[in-house]
Amino acid sequence: MNKRDLRRFYEEEAKRMSHQEVMYPRGNKHELWWHRKRLGFIFTFLSEIFEESRIMTFLDVGCAEGFYVKRC
Repeated sequence: MNKRDLRRFYEEEAKRMSHQEVMYPRGNKHELWWHRKRLGFIFTFLSEIFEESRIMTFLDVGCAEGFYVKRC
């Protein structure tokens, strides 16, 4: 498998299902609770880092379609 095939595979996978949709707005109640709680921890952690330092950017290395965090 080359890079082009791998990219094509994941692009097609993303069209079939939105992992973010399943993880946050919908899904079974236990998964929703866990993912929302985890997201809250992530936002709290990032807020503390940005408040304590002059860091203006960060790299979110994850999986799925990506969930972009914007500093407000």
